[in-house]
Amino acid sequence: MSGKVVVLDFLTNGAGLDLAAAVLLVDAFIQSGRTTSSSIFATTDQELKEIVSKPAQRKKILAAIRKGPQILKAKEEPNKKRAAASEPDAKIARPSLLPVQALHGVVRVNRSPVMILWGAVVANVVNELEWEESLSLSSVVASLNAKAKAARIWGEGKREEGKSVEEGPVQEVRLLGRSVTACSTFMGLRGCLDGQPVHPKSPADRLKQAFPGQQLDIVFSAMALLAEDRKEEILSDSHRAYSLYEQFRPSIADGAAGWGAAGDLNVNLILQLRKVTAGEGGEVVVNAGALGKEHLLDELQAAAEGVEMEKLEVRYGKQVNELVEELQLEGLVYEKEGRIFCL
Repeated sequence: MSGKVVVLDFLTNGAGLDLAAAVLLVDAFIQSGRTTSSSIFATTDQELKEIVSKPAQRKKILAAIRKGPQILKAKEEPNKKRAAASEPDAKIARPSLLPVQALHGVVRVNRSPVMILWGAVVANVVNELEWEESLSLSSVVASLNAKAKAARIWGEGKREEGKSVEEGPVQEVRLLGRSVTACSTFMGLRGCLDGQPVHPKSPADRLKQAFPGQQLDIVFSAMALLAEDRKEEILSDSHRAYSLYEQFRPSIADGAAGWGAAGDLNVNLILQLRKVTAGEGGEVVVNAGALGKEHLLDELQAAAEGVEMEKLEVRYGKQVNELVEELQLEGLVYEKEGRIFCL
């Protein structure tokens, strides 16, 4: 990672400065020879005064510098110890699947959480991985893409040698066109970044912050339908998933001006990328085969008063009858007076 990227990451993520202010300070840090985390954390109060003139900014940066030894020490801990200490006990639940008619609106959000969510959906729906595994792998993809973009904007820098992974057997997973290093841990498969397994709690918390309220369920549901619909294409070529992402991701400015900037994510656009047909009345009919029993069951579970079979046929087509029959045979749903209920 180049020195400029290291400094910018410290100023924004470490010290909490906004991007515009951080960019103006990058050159001053570089000229003073502070291009690594260790050199930044070794900066004294007096040295910082010569680099940063504004007291308010200097106060934030100094607070972040004082946390430096703790951060460096944490990075040096064995991977297994870090995993045992930070892996949450509670299972992270997948967002809820909502009915198609509830999927609409525009969300103001930056691209990173959109990529994390889409990558997790693809890993979960297409690759059939657990949700926590999917979050971890997708978080690595988003980090790698962010580093690549930063390198393009501020310079390539020196290529860092990858660190060995001590957690368990290592394998390569293809996701959104990227090859991700994954390791087997006692909690399941985890994506690895800089030799360390990425735990799913961090990306899960980030998604909740980026998509407050019901926005996460809405966007997740739209993405899940798209992933189901394009499953065969994505399985044959993982780059196809990234191409779809490029078509619905928020539009932002190019270069440094767009770094961390928010844009509009249109839920309707995500749905329009599916292969769908129109019903006799012109309404959208989802391919029930692509929908899958799991999605249909989630919708029925969310409807306490059941769902009319006629409405399911209008929404998903006549082939939804086969899915309902399968769920009935499995003892998961039942029909009463023309409505389908979950047991």
